[in-house]
Amino acid sequence: MVLGTCLTQPEVREATLAAAKSVLERLRSLRARGFPVAGLCTDGLRWRTTEACQCELCRAEYAQVKEQMTMEQFRCLQVTKIVRALRKELDEIAPGLLLVGAVKAGNSLAFGQDTPTWLREGLYDYIMPMAYGSPSSWLVTIDYLTKTRRIAPQGIVMLTALYLADLPETICQIDIAKQRGLLGYRFFG
Repeated sequence: MVLGTCLTQPEVREATLAAAKSVLERLRSLRARGFPVAGLCTDGLRWRTTEACQCELCRAEYAQVKEQMTMEQFRCLQVTKIVRALRKELDEIAPGLLLVGAVKAGNSLAFGQDTPTWLREGLYDYIMPMAYGSPSSWLVTIDYLTKTRRIAPQGIVMLTALYLADLPETICQIDIAKQRGLLGYRFFG
């Protein structure tokens, strides 16, 4: 997906799906050659800001549905259309691969990421909230997702950056994931 582009624009959706299809073809080829490819992780599949797009197409399409949904819901729908199409491509090209989403921590709805719907519909196998801070930021994120958004802990793998946490914080984050019954945790450096 091109940064700063409107997700309502058909050419943006088409370009995003074409790129994903190319990656899925390569993953299928790697699996056929015996490489243990588990899945595909999307990152950045969201609106860049929390502000509503003001392009002609967004204004026109939202005007048609504004009695039925808020602008936030409209924005979520645009991203969800891409996620649905991506899941369909994955199931056709490389069945059995996991689809995982790196998503904004906290209120991801403001960026068009309707993670509860995605998990409920089976579009993503699990999500990885990008909570790159302290153990307390993990607790806030986990509580928000499980209590406010009502996502089952088994659908969450916490994602954090090792370069932002020292060893005691990292150990604490692992303990939090275990105590809260999350599917797991993932770190990158």
